[in-house]
Amino acid sequence: MRISKEDTEKISYINITVFDDRVLPLQPCHLGGSHWEFWTPTEKGLFPLRVMGMIDGCYFAKQAKDKNDIHIELIDLIMKRAYYKDLVHFEKGIVEDINNLSASAEKINLFHDLWKKDNNLISYRFVTTELEYIFKVCRSLFDLLQEIIAKIWKRFKYVDPKLKTKKLKSTFSKMVLCNNKLSSAEEIMRRYVIPEQLADFYVRNGVFFNWLRSYRDKISHSGENIDRLYILEDGFAISTEVEPFKDLPIWEFTELKPNNLGSVRALVAYSILNTLEALKDFSSVIQEIMKLPPSVSPEYDVFINGGHLGILRELFKYGEGEEWVKI
Repeated sequence: MRISKEDTEKISYINITVFDDRVLPLQPCHLGGSHWEFWTPTEKGLFPLRVMGMIDGCYFAKQAKDKNDIHIELIDLIMKRAYYKDLVHFEKGIVEDINNLSASAEKINLFHDLWKKDNNLISYRFVTTELEYIFKVCRSLFDLLQEIIAKIWKRFKYVDPKLKTKKLKSTFSKMVLCNNKLSSAEEIMRRYVIPEQLADFYVRNGVFFNWLRSYRDKISHSGENIDRLYILEDGFAISTEVEPFKDLPIWEFTELKPNNLGSVRALVAYSILNTLEALKDFSSVIQEIMKLPPSVSPEYDVFINGGHLGILRELFKYGEGEEWVKI
C-alpha cells in the first residue's frame, strides 16, 4: 500500500527528504515514559494506534525503553537507510535469530540451575542440543548477512566513482574460501574487484566463520555431535584438548578447570558475540564505501525488544572472569 507525502508528515519520528522506492518503516516509536507513537496503513491513509507495550520486535527511540533492549547497528542501518522490499525480510530474520540465540543462551543457565536442584532433571543432551542449535543459527546469520551485502552492493553507488566490481556471491563461504582454504585480502580483492575495506572485513571475520562452518557442517552432514560434555557444580564444561574446541582463542583468557575443561558459557559467548560483531563490522564498513540514502529518522535509533535479550550483555562477562557460576 502506497503512503502519501501528506501521511508521512503525520509521523513525528520520520523525516523523509528523498522519496524513492524504500518501504516506510512503520515500527512504533517510544517517546518516553508510557508514551508511544504507532501508525498503521488503511485504505483512508495512516491511522494512529494505541500501544500499551511490546513483547518483542523493533522500535524507534532516542534511548532504550528497557535496560535489556539492544541496539544492533546493522538493523538500524537497514531500517533507516536501506529499507527496500528485497531487504525487509532479512531484517526480520536477523531480529528473530538474535532473539532465539538469546533464549538459547538463557537456557544454558536455566538447565544448570535445574541440575543443581535435582541432578536427575537434566542430562548432557539438554545442553549439547542447545549448543548445536546456537552454532547452526550463528552460521545461518552469516549467510543472511552475505545476502544483504550482495543486494546492497548491486543497488548503491560507491563513494569513490572510480571503483568497479563484479557480482558478489550469495554465501559467505564463497566470499572467504577458495578450494576450501581461507583467502587473503589481496586474493578476495582480485577475485571480486572490491575495495580493500570490504576485503579486510572478510578476512577479519573469516577465521571464526570457517571454524563455525566446519563444525556446523559436521553436525548437519555427518551426524556428529558433542559427545564430551561434563556437568560440574559451577557450570557445564567441554574438553579443550579435542576438536572442534581445541585451540580456540577464548581458552587463552578464561579459567580452565582440571583436565583442561573449558566453560560452556564461555563457548556460547565466543560464538554469539563474534557473530554479532560481524554484523556490526559490516554496518561500519559499508558506510565508508557506498553512497547510502539519507536516514529517514536521523534523530532516533532502532532498538530490539525481546524477553531474553538481557543475556547478551551477560555474555561479555563470561570472557572476563564470570564464565563459571559462583558457588
